[in-house]
Amino acid sequence: MKYTGFILMVVLLTGCLEPVVFEKSVDIINAQWNVTQTPSFEFEISDTSKSYDVYYLVRSTMAYPYHNLYVKFYLEDTLGHPIASDLHNMNLFDPKTGEPLGSGLGDIKSQEILALPQYRFSKAGIYRLKIEQYMRVDPLPSIISFGISVRPSNIQ
Repeated sequence: MKYTGFILMVVLLTGCLEPVVFEKSVDIINAQWNVTQTPSFEFEISDTSKSYDVYYLVRSTMAYPYHNLYVKFYLEDTLGHPIASDLHNMNLFDPKTGEPLGSGLGDIKSQEILALPQYRFSKAGIYRLKIEQYMRVDPLPSIISFGISVRPSNIQ
């Protein structure tokens, strides 16, 4: 009986959250991101009436030698045609204080960084997002994994 309130609260809170359309991370071999290793993610969009938020999921170690990470993304439509690309700069450490951003225990930190806010997909189908590290260091050390998460945007 004493857990009834807690269980009700968890059910109510999880019922309000938007479902994750897609989420996957790729391990970076030996935490050394080679420029030829370009993670690619395929996900399905079935409801084009919604906008979606696409997040980068980055896991790194405290030994990462820079405060930021540049990646270039390439988004392809359901026919494999390029529809968007851009260079993104994200901070893994505070540029002024050097403090790590994100969460985690010990030496490993995880971050979820908004990459494509409120993106509208023009038609239903399978999309592909390719990522390449763009730091001009080969291999780039101390990146453990890189992934994406696609969710319906809270702002329509």
